[in-house]
Amino acid sequence: MSLIIALAALVVPGWGMIARSRSKQVATSLVMDSLERARQTAITNKKDVWVIFQHPAGTACDSLRLLSKEGSVITPLDRWQSLPGGITFCETVDSVMKEPPPNDLLLSAFNAQKPPVGSHYGAVMFQRSGRIGIPLPGSHPLVLGLDAASVPLPESITLSRATGRALYQ
Repeated sequence: MSLIIALAALVVPGWGMIARSRSKQVATSLVMDSLERARQTAITNKKDVWVIFQHPAGTACDSLRLLSKEGSVITPLDRWQSLPGGITFCETVDSVMKEPPPNDLLLSAFNAQKPPVGSHYGAVMFQRSGRIGIPLPGSHPLVLGLDAASVPLPESITLSRATGRALYQ
């Protein structure tokens, strides 16, 4: 019995570290895949595609959603996708989280309902060419940081303005 307790004491902390590491990988993959899907959809469908990032007030999970826009027609391309619990989008000064989405897109992202009060939003728009249209050159950097209280995360996801491709650093 003592041997089982001793082994459990060694395994339990390691298991928590593995679970947190897995959450980090899931969050990174979700964001990277969503950015690439938005870029590819913009190229394929010849429409501007937006990625809206939500950092809600309170304890709700951070999430993202893709929308396409052609003229005044806005079409959600998926549902809100949540990051794993405990992982959030950083709201640093030099981040796409400082680029608020246009009001018509935000309203469409919430199916014509008012967005939650106190939440913070960021946005990236892929042009039909696959390049980044918004944030505009010279405005907010094309960086999206991920943060977790319990797990150190690499620096950030950086988007290339020329190609629209995301790089994880």
